[in-house]
Amino acid sequence: ISLIFIIFVVMGASTFLDIKNNREEMEKYEKKSNISAFTSAIPVMENALWEIDFKIINSTLSQMMKNPNVISVSLFSEKGYSISYLEKFSKKDLLNVKLENFISTEDKNKLFKMEYNGKNTVILQTFDKINETFTLAYPLFFKNTKKSHLLNIKVGYLVMVYSTKHITLANNDIFYKSVILSSLLGFVIILTSFLVIRKLIINPIKELEKSSIEIANNNLVQTPVKDRIFSNDEIESLKINFNFMVRQIIQLIKDEKEQQRMA
Repeated sequence: ISLIFIIFVVMGASTFLDIKNNREEMEKYEKKSNISAFTSAIPVMENALWEIDFKIINSTLSQMMKNPNVISVSLFSEKGYSISYLEKFSKKDLLNVKLENFISTEDKNKLFKMEYNGKNTVILQTFDKINETFTLAYPLFFKNTKKSHLLNIKVGYLVMVYSTKHITLANNDIFYKSVILSSLLGFVIILTSFLVIRKLIINPIKELEKSSIEIANNNLVQTPVKDRIFSNDEIESLKINFNFMVRQIIQLIKDEKEQQRMA
């Protein structure tokens, strides 16, 4: 029981740490992969939106949707009106799609206040624990390289939602496999322990019990002693002492008989 408990504790702790590390690694990879795909689509969408090229817009959104974990991609105007929207396994009306469907009012205000800094792309990221989804949002700017008053004009917003449920499913699979493995290991330990105890303890004690019954029936027999793998075996020591007692009884009976004969 102690061994089984220790094994379950050790395997449970090991499984928990493995699942935790595995989830963190998978989330990092998924986040990095989706952010990379999202940022690479930004300049294409900025030019396409400025030139009002819906062919490139729809083509880029469709390319983003090829990722099996991406749930939806949306394009909004600088005022927050829906321009284009794609969602897996859904046919929502474009007019019913709003920024508030993906981000909170507070995050929407943050997004509206974002300005082009010319350096790093700071993407707005939110996480929905209940649905296990990440939302990426970023304002699109027209970056005019010519010397003109038209410089870094905000032309819209790009929003992408991707799911992390597959990570949970993968970790659940690891958990279930670990439970099955622990149960099988526990069963093997119980069975092995029973067989070992039966061979090393129960069977020798039964032999002693059988010999003691024979002695009680005036049949002075000795218990067979076998060579054991383990030295200082208490059961074998008990057998030796038991056999010594039997020999002493036999000798006492012989001596008593001889004394009676002499008398």
